Amino acid sequence: MARFLVLMLVGLLVSTNVFAQSINDGRYVVTSRFSGKSLEVASASADNGANIQQWLYGGQEWQQFDIEYQGSGYYSIINAYTGKSLDVYELSLEAGANIVQWDYWAGDGQLWAITEVESGFYTLTSKLSGMNLDVWEWNESSGGDIRQYTATGLTNQQWSFTPVGTDVVSGYAAISGSDGLSTTTGGGSASATTVTTCSELVAAATDSAARVIYIPDYTIDCRTADRAQEACEVQCSGQSKYTYRVPVGTQTCTELGSTTDATVTRTRNETRILVASNKTIVGLGSNSKLLGASFHLGDVQNVIFRNFTIEDVNPGLVEAGGGISMDNSSHIWIDHMRFALISDGYTDMVTVKNVTLSWNHFDGYNEASCDNHHSYVMFADDTTVTFHHNFFDQGGGRNPKLNKSETRAHLYNNYWYDITYFALNTGNDAQARIEGCYYDGVSRPHWNESGAIDANMSTNVYVNTSTSSYADTGDTVFDVPYAYTVDSASSLPSVLSSGTGPQ
Repeated sequence: MARFLVLMLVGLLVSTNVFAQSINDGRYVVTSRFSGKSLEVASASADNGANIQQWLYGGQEWQQFDIEYQGSGYYSIINAYTGKSLDVYELSLEAGANIVQWDYWAGDGQLWAITEVESGFYTLTSKLSGMNLDVWEWNESSGGDIRQYTATGLTNQQWSFTPVGTDVVSGYAAISGSDGLSTTTGGGSASATTVTTCSELVAAATDSAARVIYIPDYTIDCRTADRAQEACEVQCSGQSKYTYRVPVGTQTCTELGSTTDATVTRTRNETRILVASNKTIVGLGSNSKLLGASFHLGDVQNVIFRNFTIEDVNPGLVEAGGGISMDNSSHIWIDHMRFALISDGYTDMVTVKNVTLSWNHFDGYNEASCDNHHSYVMFADDTTVTFHHNFFDQGGGRNPKLNKSETRAHLYNNYWYDITYFALNTGNDAQARIEGCYYDGVSRPHWNESGAIDANMSTNVYVNTSTSSYADTGDTVFDVPYAYTVDSASSLPSVLSSGTGPQ
């Protein structure tokens, strides 16, 4: 009886706090502002009591929820796959009580107030307990638990609602462009194809059909048999160590730093994959990995890469294959990828429009480089690109290099660690806007040669980093044409060290 009276009292107190309808009825992806991961039913279980957790969004129905206004400021939240409701387990009033799914019966433990706290972000408050939906114990990982907790006003209790069909792409890739597309959808709602070999991947990525391509939660080897490659042997300054550079065009070995124009024979073994338009290539877990795969996008539109590692693309050579190279293409989204041990640029862009790189780990450690730091991480020429929540880790230069007058690069909430040559560089009238970033042990954090940089330094954090010669030059740059939120830079090392790359 006492528990019944408490429940009645709590329900009465909460129900008097009537909220206006804040979002339209519909099917949504519900994503944590803190972790960037979305609500889902664990293991796609149909059982009552199945756990609600967070996971990197992969377009699955068990990660989608039908939200319907029920009046008096409260919503039902029903999983699209199971038809069961978001539910406070056992009608608990305790802080830390688990959130599960259950058959919908319109009880107070299944009704939620959705309140906007900042543009695009909302709290979800239980009618039963008055507590907020919470990413428990600040867990950034896929599989992190979701519980109820007393309101804190912090980002692990804030959520975005993205209508299904628009996915969760942001930045330049999310807005309309001159190619006629309004956003980036990749393969859209096409049935998924799971590939288990490199030849299956090549066939699916290069044909003319719209496709969603799944990389399993294990390694696929795209390395070929070794092929001979002539290269220039260049001695590292002051060391007995050598690097091996592939001459491009009319380059001679002496122009590349060798003492002779004679070449030496090395080997290479990458597979170059010419990706067609309207493709989504997505890994199914944190172990999704391709060895020796070098993707090229030439004159294509509407491509998504998400949640897998590209590794071991001729790391002992320079100019022998990149990670994802793009040329005269548009509406590209690269998200939660990891790039490591790659010969050339990780994501090079030439005349590319409407690109977003988000939550990626650019791992630059390579013992084949002179100082074990990859020298040519990426560049963007005549490109409109958003970089947000990326981890630039132990690179040399080009993190990124921005060049030419049509380049507009917006960089916010990125983390650079141990960068030996330069983080960002602008040349030939390229423009960059930098906000809310973290630099630790970085040489030349923002280096303007002949472009324009607005670094908004008061929002950035600099540790073991000198900005005396590479400070904000006070330039006037472009206006950002989309809505976005800059989080405090102070937490970026912990958030991005574990939250980037495949999850």
